[in-house]
Formats: sequence, C-alpha cells, structure tokens
Amino acid sequence: MNKNKFSSLNILTAALIILLSGQVVAQNSFVFKVLGVSGTIKKHTASGDVALSPGTKLNSDESIIIENGYCGLLHSTGKGLEVKKPGTYQVADLAKSMSAAAKAGKVSDRYVNYVMGQLTKEEAEDINANHRKYMEVTGSVERSGAKVYNIRMLALRSNEVLPKTYTLSWNSNVTNVEYLLEVHNLFNENIFTAKTKENSAAVDFAPLFAKHGKNLLVYVKVVGKPEIKSNEYNFNLASSTSATDLGLSEEKTPVSNMVNGMICEENNLFMDALAYYKEATSQEASVEGYKDAYLNLYKLITTGK
Repeated sequence: MNKNKFSSLNILTAALIILLSGQVVAQNSFVFKVLGVSGTIKKHTASGDVALSPGTKLNSDESIIIENGYCGLLHSTGKGLEVKKPGTYQVADLAKSMSAAAKAGKVSDRYVNYVMGQLTKEEAEDINANHRKYMEVTGSVERSGAKVYNIRMLALRSNEVLPKTYTLSWNSNVTNVEYLLEVHNLFNENIFTAKTKENSAAVDFAPLFAKHGKNLLVYVKVVGKPEIKSNEYNFNLASSTSATDLGLSEEKTPVSNMVNGMICEENNLFMDALAYYKEATSQEASVEGYKDAYLNLYKLITTGK
C-alpha cells in the first residue's frame, strides 16, 4: 500500500475519532443543574424514570417529565430557567430557549452545590469555615457578652453592601414604642435618621457612601429611652459595587432570585443574598431547597454558625 495513502488514512481516522470523542464529551457534559423542585418531576433515562432532586445534572440527550409542580433549573451559563407546565421536555430544547446573548452569571458550580446541600461534608465545612473566617476577621459575629442589648438587628456586626437602598430590620424585647435609626460616619457624626413604630426602616446608602466615605455605622434605639438600644453595626461599601460587576440577573423569577442569592453569598454580600433567598421562598413556598437556603443563611447571620 502506498505509504502516503496509509498516512492520509491514519490522519483521517484519527480526526474522526477526535471528532466523535468530542461529540460524546459534549453529550455527557451537563447542560442544566436542578435548583429546586416541587410536585411530581422526573428524569427519563434508559433504565427508567427517576425523581428529580436538587443538584441533579441534566445532559443534552435527556428529558424531564412534569406531571405537576415546579422545576427550577440553572443553565451552564449561569442563567435560571423555570418549567411549570405539565409535559415532557427535551433538555436540548430547553437549552435553546436560553438567550445566547444573555450575560453569564458568576456563581461557581461548587457554590451551587454548597447552597443546594450536595457537597461532601468536607467541602461544605470548608466553605462554612471560609464564611466564619470572614466574619471573625471583620468582627462580624455578634456574641453574647456582659453587656445586654435590647435591640438586635438582622445583620452582621460588619456588612458588605452595595450602594443602594436596604430595608434594615431588627428584633426587640420591648413593644409599643417608637424607634430611632441613626447612621453615623466614622467621625461619629449623625448623617441620617429615621423614626418608625415598625421594626424596620429603609436606608439609601448610595448618597451616604458618596458623601461620607465607604464605612458607615448604624444604631437603633428607642425614642425617649436611650438605654434601650442596639449594638453598633458597620456597613461597608462592597468592592464589587454593581449588578453588572457581579453578573446578577434583572429577572424577578424564583430561580433568578436563587441564582442571584448564591452569587451574592459567594461574594460576602450576605444581606443581599438573604433578601434574594427570602423572595424566592415567598414566590415558591413549596420548594424545600429554596427554604433551606434561606434558613441556613439566616442562621449564619444570626449565630455565625
């Protein structure tokens, strides 16, 4: 046989093998990951139908069956997708519905697994340890000591926040009183106040950061009873200061709120993450995975554990 023909045949064969291998890899790489399910949702496989659960990976050659309920999916680009209508859906077809021009989210696959409770014990403990280390370094964890504070804000002692409006809330052991929320700069000058009979008040941090620097202090006390007060809480301008920097979605769906929450939590924007998880839970109260994400972060903020 002509050596040149033999060499050409070898090259052609090798190219076909590489091409086919690439197709197999592409087919086996997951397209979606399941974030949350409620009702009867299954994945169709050659060996039979199996129930979907948070963390399940879906390949392009697979399909899902919705008898009833809700299915929240995370696309490999970081975009969220919800499927509610009963029927059988090809994963490849669902992927086509995602906007090719959509900006990819910045939540890592490892962090999705952590929030959805699918990591190994060691990996989950490692991420939890990073959270605790961050809180210890910044003095975030509020521990019980000799001094008793009657008002406890739902926040860390030190918080990274974006330049926007936050509704700050607190718990109190007194009732039927009027509260005074104060924001101070680092010179202890009062730069913002809000009076309310509710256990919450809105603060727009954007103009305060712009005029008074990146580090602000917040207190809450009872009007006319200055001895009934909260501890001091730090609110610091985050290094990533826009939704674009973070890759946050502007969509308001439950699954988009979950993805945004995971991105924020990964970037130590715990108050934003908690708000996103809470909204996702209120939108889809029957999805246990969403509720667990909210409760786990709530515990982390309130106890540091």
